[in-house]
Formats: sequence, structure tokens, C-alpha cells
Amino acid sequence: MAAASTITAGVSSEWSVIIAPNNISQTNVNGTIKFKVSQTLPKGSSVTIAYPLTLSSALSAVSDIKDYVWSTVQYSAVSSSGNTLLFTPGEDVPVGSWIEIYIDAGFNTGADTTTSTNGFDVTASWETIPIIADPDTGYSASSKFTASAAISGTITDDSISIAVNNAGESSDYAFSWTSSVGYTVGDSIEITFPREFDLFVGDANEWFTEEVNTYYINCSSTAMGASWCKVDKRCVTLTGSVNVDATQTIDVTIHNVHNPAAASSRAFIVSQVAADGSYQAHDTSFNTSVITLTSAPAENIHFKSVSVSDHNLFGHSADYVFEFFLGGTALDVDEALYVTFPLQYDLYLTDGTDSYTCASTYLETSSLTASAVDWNSDTVCATDRSNTVKLDADESGETFTSAYQWTWTVSGVSNPEWGETRVAAITLDMDFDDTDFTLFTDYDDWTNKFWLSTYDASDKKYK
Repeated sequence: MAAASTITAGVSSEWSVIIAPNNISQTNVNGTIKFKVSQTLPKGSSVTIAYPLTLSSALSAVSDIKDYVWSTVQYSAVSSSGNTLLFTPGEDVPVGSWIEIYIDAGFNTGADTTTSTNGFDVTASWETIPIIADPDTGYSASSKFTASAAISGTITDDSISIAVNNAGESSDYAFSWTSSVGYTVGDSIEITFPREFDLFVGDANEWFTEEVNTYYINCSSTAMGASWCKVDKRCVTLTGSVNVDATQTIDVTIHNVHNPAAASSRAFIVSQVAADGSYQAHDTSFNTSVITLTSAPAENIHFKSVSVSDHNLFGHSADYVFEFFLGGTALDVDEALYVTFPLQYDLYLTDGTDSYTCASTYLETSSLTASAVDWNSDTVCATDRSNTVKLDADESGETFTSAYQWTWTVSGVSNPEWGETRVAAITLDMDFDDTDFTLFTDYDDWTNKFWLSTYDASDKKYK
């Protein structure tokens, strides 16, 4: 009579654990765990990952944690129970594969620097069949956790200013603070946005083909000089080129941030991280207050046309002429006209200027004898890194009806680096290729449009 077959469960191995910050007595910190499986995990397996005794879960009270967890393995379900993470793969995980899991704000660290006696522990089964069963002893050093000493640096005099308060609009976010540790070239600054924001925060892009899946966002700093900003999972990481003394103010402006649909109920987090990865300062309630947002702007501007004097691409500059109507819109002395260029333009990168030459007129089209009138004698229009050109209102407030046609010329703008060939439709109806879905696919950069708005500087909002 043949003996009954037995199944020996495998183990996890080659652990890597990153908790940030990993200092004592930290709450709601991020963590990345990575391990290899010695047995194949079929789709639908039940995986339980228990934490070391020196870590506790910060998500036990969160009913749905799927927006807190990213994994290199597709999952169909994830939850937190006590000090464990429950994970269900949505695909087969072959033997010898790595599983990497990032948990946002998922851990609390202990109150001392004692190394845990146990490590991360994995048990997995498929139906009733055990697949992974880590032993209760003999944990590898890499699966354990040891907290570092307390963070000694402090952040004070913190403030946030946003340029545009409308919900859903793009805005520059200006942060400033004083740090007891200053800033040293080679260190980095992390600014974590609240969960209401998009994971990329704003207009982030892959700038270098050599850095796949590395996204940059435009930023600037007066104190730290030329700066670079990367963004990942709502965390903007900045490196500067100038040292900042502890007595000086550190300033960071992140450009083209996308405002959330509603005001944030959580504070921003600002951290200063040394070149070796240790945290020098960590403020989990930066500025303590939440941002205030107003409603979306009204649709009271009607675009007639936009034309360009030179259609050649990169290396050529041109005059851009915008014709539009401001129906029932009052422009007070503290208000301005804004035009935002589409994403294929980068005004700051190509022109490196803070202003363009411009001109503006309006014409009362309801009158057959009217002629165009200069609206603003100012021939200088400001610009910055937000891809926007701005024309301040004249010295007296005015209200315009829908009969007033505006013409605004912005001169000397560099054309974008690339474009599409436009071919007139067979019907010659002048719509050209606006319905060519082969040329213009969903989410194509060229489906972005020029965007006109009126801006109230007092209330910091588009009208």
C-alpha cells in the first residue's frame, strides 16, 4: 500500500525592509518590504505578512486600504488586521519570484532602538494547502527592524502659499521654513502632499529616456539655487545646488500642482534627509492648517481663434494672436488676463525669460462704425514656470459685454519642439483634422488647448 503524499511548505527569503523615516516614535510612516518566495503562489492564494514586534500597523482602523498599497504583484484583495497585512495575489507568482509591497503611511515605529527579536513573517496557503510557512525562530537579520535614534532637527516658521485657490485648477505652491540643520548640497528635501492630491501631484513627466519610470516636476528655489524635483506617490523630492545656513529661510516653489476637488483635511509633511538617507528633520503637520479652495471658475470667456505668425517648429519664435469675447466680465484693477499654453510648449525652458512683448485691443462688434481700442498701454506681459502669460488690467476697472471682441498678441514665443502635420479635410470645411482619431488619439498631448482666464490677485482665484 502506497504512503500518503505530503507537502512541505516553503519559506520567504532575501528580505529587504525600508521604513522611512525609521526613527523611534514615528507614526504613519511609509514602508517598502521585499522578499522572494520558494514556492509558486497560485492566483487567489491567501498571504499573511506579520510585522516585527518593534513595528505596528497604522492602518488597522482603515476599512479599505487598497489606495495605501502598491505591489509589483497584481493583487485582488488587501487588508490590515492587527499587526499583519493580508494579501491576495491576482496572478500566479512563480517560484523564485520577488514580491515588493509599498505601504503608504502604514507603520508606527517603537519607542527604543532595540532590534526586534522576530522579523517579518510570511504564511501563505491555497485553499487548505500550505505553501509558505516561515519558522518561528531563525529570522534573518534583513527581515528584522531596528529603529534609529530620535530625529534631532526642527522645522519652524513654516508657511504655504498657493497662487490659485480654485478647486481642480493648476497652481504654484510656495513653501518656506527655517530649519535648525539648514541645507547641505547632496541632502534632499521631501514634501509629501495630502491624500486628496493626485499621485503625481501635478504636471510630472519622464524627462530622460535613461530614467524609466522616474518623473520630474518643475520646481524652483531662491535659497537653494538651481533645483531638481522628482515626484512619486504624492512625495516631491528636491535637491538643490546651494547650501543654506540654519539661520536662513528655505523656500521651495512647486509649479503646476493640480488642486484637488476639495480642500485637504490633512497637513503637508516636510522632511529633510541627509545624503546617507537619515532623517535630519521631519514635520508631520507643516503649517498646521489645511489649504482653502474655492469653486471652479465660471465659463464666461469664449474663444474665437488663435493664430501664429510662424508655423515652423523648434528654433523658431512667433507672434501668437488670441481673439475672444469676455461676456459680462468685470476686470478690476487687481485682476489680469491669463493665457496658459498647452503641454507641448515649455516657455521657461525654451525662452528663459520673465516677460514677453504684448499688445491688447477690444472692438465693440455691435457697432458698425466702431474701431479697435487699445485696452492696456502696458506692452510687457509677465511669465513664469507655469507656462502662463499674464497681462495686468488697466488702471481703471471695466465691465465688458459679450459684444466686445478682444485681440491679444503675445510676441516672441518659441514654438514647441514637435508637432503633427495638419491636412485639410476633403470637404474643405476648414475643420481640418479635428475629428481624425487616428492622428489624435485619446490623451494625446495635442488635445490640450490654449486656456484663457481672468485672475483675481486679491482672492487668488480664477473668475
